[in-house]
Amino acid sequence: MSATFTARLGDKKFKVPVVNGYGYYNLFPNQEVWMETLVKQMMQERPGAIIDVGVNIGQTLLKIASINSSTAYYGFEPNPLCYAYCSELVKVNALNSFNVYPVGLSSKAEVLDLYGDNEYASGASLVENFRVNTQKYSVIHRVPVMRGDDVLLKTNIETISFIKIDVEGAELEVIQGLKETLLQFKPPVIMEILPVYNTATENGKMRKMRQDALQRLLHEWQYNIYLIDESNVKLQFVEDIPVHGDMNRTNYVMLQAGQEKQFEKLLSM
Repeated sequence: MSATFTARLGDKKFKVPVVNGYGYYNLFPNQEVWMETLVKQMMQERPGAIIDVGVNIGQTLLKIASINSSTAYYGFEPNPLCYAYCSELVKVNALNSFNVYPVGLSSKAEVLDLYGDNEYASGASLVENFRVNTQKYSVIHRVPVMRGDDVLLKTNIETISFIKIDVEGAELEVIQGLKETLLQFKPPVIMEILPVYNTATENGKMRKMRQDALQRLLHEWQYNIYLIDESNVKLQFVEDIPVHGDMNRTNYVMLQAGQEKQFEKLLSM
């Protein structure tokens, strides 16, 4: 069963499809005010294409469109149902500069299992055993993935405003596959990094190993890490992401060394 509703984001109205109950989230866009504020600031300070890795059902896509519906947008979503939904979302709103690809991003081209707890799961992960409760995350899609560089460096992108990565544990492989893009364009990166929780467990050890490898790459490529204080949308410098279990400390911005001046309005003093 499907229907189309209207939602207002900022001063724009958008048509929002709801398919078998999925899509209702997009009718209530003010649930992540910090993200909208951050995206707007990024787009103002640094014009260019936007790369959205892990589109899900278009939550960030709509925020971007509400700020500039003609920006060059490249979204990647491996879940076939979420991809179909976002394609319809783009179509019914005539977002002609918005491109959504039916693939995930990783360190190489292959086919992987995507583990979720429902068909449209926003928490679906490409990392096997990333979540302990494997019985809950038993909905599996076989999906294609590829290197972001192999797509983006063949487009006519001249500048990148920012990259958003929300991939439920698969950040390391995404970053590995974006090496040339990051080194060439030096875009800020908005990234969710979920907690390690406990290094005494096998799951915690695996998460910590992946987190450390991710940080080493970012530092090697001259990126500094900032925790997003969601309550006031300020960035707090982080030398090293600690082991923790706080879901309010999972969203980060990575800035190239030297970009602090450009985004000083966002930095905590």
